[in-house]
Amino acid sequence: KEVVKELPPQVVTCTLADNKFSGIIREGPLGTQFLDCADAKYEWGTGIKYEGPFVASKIQGTGKFLWPDGASYEGELQNGKRHGQGVYVASEGPSRY
Repeated sequence: KEVVKELPPQVVTCTLADNKFSGIIREGPLGTQFLDCADAKYEWGTGIKYEGPFVASKIQGTGKFLWPDGASYEGELQNGKRHGQGVYVASEGPSRY
């Protein structure tokens, strides 16, 4: 009997639609796939960048958004939105939440 050893998840870099993703893509039931990585990078075609965790394809946890105009947000996120504590730095200067 051949023993099949599961390999640990590998970090991949790929294009999803017009967006770039670097992180782990896991296999789900019935051949589904989802983004699931504690330290992923995602860049939308518009130039917005995200660095941080994905949980079941959702932006969740503590991460950082960077906008093309120089604005940024670093802090807590839930379902891809600012939630909890964080620092938003507009192109004009910082604001605390």
